[in-house]
Parts: sequence; structure tokens; C-alpha cells
Amino acid sequence: VTETKVEKAKVTVNGTPTFDDGVTLNGTTDYLDYDIWAEELNSANISIVIVFYPDFDYDGDDDYCIFDTESGKRFAVVKPDNAANNVLSVYLGNTLIADIAEATYSDAWEVGAKNVLTISGTTGDTDAWLNGTQILTADATAWSATDPIELYIGADNAGANFFDGKITKFRVFQNLLSEDEHNLYYNDTLTD
Repeated sequence: VTETKVEKAKVTVNGTPTFDDGVTLNGTTDYLDYDIWAEELNSANISIVIVFYPDFDYDGDDDYCIFDTESGKRFAVVKPDNAANNVLSVYLGNTLIADIAEATYSDAWEVGAKNVLTISGTTGDTDAWLNGTQILTADATAWSATDPIELYIGADNAGANFFDGKITKFRVFQNLLSEDEHNLYYNDTLTD
């Protein structure tokens, strides 16, 4: 991500993030608001890959949103605060797929270092991997495709719960990535 690419994508830049091989967000005002095509996330099979470098630990006592879409058509990953037990909440098709328990993902979480999160889901079967560790296995939650036209990187759809750290990649595939493909992303060996 470069500032030039962001500007060409007609993104609203909120706050004063810095762009240097990604976007660094300050955790208080910075986030990106993308206008996207309705069909970009509107798929019964979807995989999302996000590469991020958090400046907070898995038990950081704030709500942090890595990405989100508009209300009512939600695709999101949120790390709530201690009062919510530091779960990692995953939403697909406006449905809460799972609150992944702290004990399940905390050993894989890296503060200030590269984290690769892959979510691969179809209704009734969603998997997720963090840094080579499967943290969600065949979750049976049913969900339906929705067609959001706004994507927020680094904040929720209300422009709050800011991400603190750097985000370098966000990719969406309208198919299901395997564990092997996740590991290729994690090891930087999957060709763009």
C-alpha cells in the first residue's frame, strides 16, 4: 500500500496515517474508508487474507478493529477488550461466525511483528489460520453472502475502535483457500 495507490482508489483517508510499504495507523484517529464494488465481497465462498503488525498484545485492554464493512452487511475482524475476554471476533455475511477464544489464538499472536490472518469460509464451514496455526476449524455457523459497498481498514463501520499498528496487505478471494495456501502467504512464497 502506498499513498498514491490509496488516492487512486478514491479512498477517504481519516487522521494522519503514514504510508511506507503499508499503512501505519495511530490507534486513535487513523483509518481508511474504501468505496468498493458490491460484488467484491458478495460470494458464497470467500477467503480473506490480511497481513498486519499490531502495536498491541492479544490482551490489550481496548477494542481494536482490523477491518470492517458497512452495518447490516458486515465482514469484519475485531479484537475486543478484556471485559469481552480478548476474543478474536470474525464476521462474515453480517453474521458473527465465532468469538475465537484468547487461549486458542494467543500463542500465535505477534506484537510489533508480522501476523498473517486467513479466513476461509462458506456457509456452515469456516476456517481461520493465524501465523501458521489453525485457530478456527470447520465452524458450522450458517451465513449468507452480502454486498457491502464500503470497506474500513483500521476501524469499525462507526469510525471507532481504531487499529494500532501497520497493515500491509488485505486480499479477498471468491474461493476457499486451503491451509497450504495460507502457509504460502505466511511464508511469503505465494506469487501475487
